Amino acid sequence: MPSTAKSTFIVRKRQPRGERRIADIIQVASESFAKHGFDGTSMNSIAQKAGMSIGSLYQYFPDKEAIVDAVAEDYIQAYRKRRTPLTTRKFAALHELAVVAIENLVDFIRRHAGIKAFLDADPRRAPSIRNLQNEIEFSVPLLSQFYPKAARTDLAPIITIASALVESIAPRIAAERAASKRAWFIGETANVLICYVEAKLGHPEKPPATRVPKK
Repeated sequence: MPSTAKSTFIVRKRQPRGERRIADIIQVASESFAKHGFDGTSMNSIAQKAGMSIGSLYQYFPDKEAIVDAVAEDYIQAYRKRRTPLTTRKFAALHELAVVAIENLVDFIRRHAGIKAFLDADPRRAPSIRNLQNEIEFSVPLLSQFYPKAARTDLAPIITIASALVESIAPRIAAERAASKRAWFIGETANVLICYVEAKLGHPEKPPATRVPKK
């Protein structure tokens, strides 16, 4: 985990006067990570593109890993906002769940290109990278809608594998310019996921129909 001193340093700089500057740095870093990856991005290049001196950059972030952590945290917060509505949604079929989950990630990648660097990175590099990768995994409750009798310990590893498959192909889908092409890839990826899930857990149970109150 990042040291307490490093985290405190960043928080201390997050005052109203410096908030806009920090947002600019995070945006520049995110764009650079998208184009050049972590190793191809330096503190000097971030400072130059942010229009500031390297000394000023160090006043906000002590090193590149601190910037990686900040970008990852911004992605986590943004993705949570997108994912929250799905956690309470009832899906009519497993295919619908798979399609919606894939669409959600693909659209997020299209809006936040820098996240690809985090999806491709070794999670052992930093806790923030592992946290972000874990954040975009399918949730157990969603799959439990169709396998209510399955134990959480049985669902968790299947979700991990399914999520890894989606994470690996989602950037490729997001790169497609034609919406029809993206929709085709999403549908085919959903079919692959369903084959895998059903091979491990069997055919899903039909979710109980929502009862309409009598008038």
